[in-house]
Amino acid sequence: MNKSTSPKKLLKSTRDKFLADITGELRDVQAQLQDLQNRQLQTVAMQTEMLNRQKNSGFVQVSKNEIMTKIFSGAKMYLDPRDVGLVPHLILDGEWERDITQAWLTTLKPKDVVLDIGANFGYFGVLASQQTNKDCRVIMFEANPQLIPYLSKTVNVNSFNDCVTVENLAVSDKKGKVTLNVLKDYIASSSVKSV
Repeated sequence: MNKSTSPKKLLKSTRDKFLADITGELRDVQAQLQDLQNRQLQTVAMQTEMLNRQKNSGFVQVSKNEIMTKIFSGAKMYLDPRDVGLVPHLILDGEWERDITQAWLTTLKPKDVVLDIGANFGYFGVLASQQTNKDCRVIMFEANPQLIPYLSKTVNVNSFNDCVTVENLAVSDKKGKVTLNVLKDYIASSSVKSV
């Protein structure tokens, strides 16, 4: 002990260092507890999402080339089970392209006019119909005539007839006729270019 340091100053210095150390350790423990709580919340959210997916997954076989499933939003969709690109995701996961779906849902507003160009089986058009009010207009354009019955049944089963129109047309920046290329196993992934 330095002669110039009084016992009182030494005691205060020791106490202050102890309090600073304890305060730092308490902050560390609080941060660890907060991190643990956040991880628990994420786990619960993930479990809830998995249960919801499980609850919503599955399908009903309507015929050899037609099934009906329910997507995450609760809407029912008619699909062709021969499609291996989109259909397995909708049946098993109840969704398609999660990030794009989330972005899509955040952009929709009541009374929007939505043009679903290349509607495929109508996933994004269905979501638009659910997220906007009855004053909305959703027009689903699909060039593949094989998909029109599925789109029409999806619109009907969800009672979207007042705000959804299905058009069997290709959309382009030019007027004219095009040749549609339909891939055997990717029925919903048609194109107007040679593949």
